[in-house]
Amino acid sequence: MRRLFSLRHAEPRPPRSDDKLEDDASIGLTERGIAQARFVADGLSTVTSPNSSILASPSRRCVETAKIIADGLGTTFSLDRRLLDRAPNRALVQNRVEYNNWQLSGLLNPYDCLLGESIASHRARINSLLSDLLSDEKDGDRILITHGSSIEHIFGTMMGCPIHSMLFAHAACDHASGHVWSLERPRDMPPSALLRAANVHDFSATLTRSI
Repeated sequence: MRRLFSLRHAEPRPPRSDDKLEDDASIGLTERGIAQARFVADGLSTVTSPNSSILASPSRRCVETAKIIADGLGTTFSLDRRLLDRAPNRALVQNRVEYNNWQLSGLLNPYDCLLGESIASHRARINSLLSDLLSDEKDGDRILITHGSSIEHIFGTMMGCPIHSMLFAHAACDHASGHVWSLERPRDMPPSALLRAANVHDFSATLTRSI
């Protein structure tokens, strides 16, 4: 059985200013984030298959996280733009207040693309990625290093959760903790997601017992 591990990037540095929206993709990790990534790499090394493959968002904080984890697993990683976070049109959204308003408008209308990429478009990107992963016959676990919003779409797709219901799904679990899912495709059946463990706090010990 192939498993899918979806990881949010480690802790990034905070924005330098609320007055001007900086390039989100250029924000790297803090020292604490580097330590977090090393801790996760140690945990993954005890539970993932030796021939695991890693895909990461091209955002700097995801690339830095992926490099640490790949080094810890003794492997390499590839970049996939489909794992990028949803982004606004920077000519129209220039400060933190406008950014927050753009995020809110997307939640109210997931098809709204007036100020940047729509939530529906973001979901479509993730659907395309998961479809490719499911059709890939290579052995080994898949490790995706991406953004919180992309992870919501990954699980939303796996669970068949409509876009409008995502807010309710988000409120149903503690996203600050680990969850272990298995993405399976029985013969002649659509993909299904099985929850193996929820709210995992001791990554190494609990995850090993859960699988």
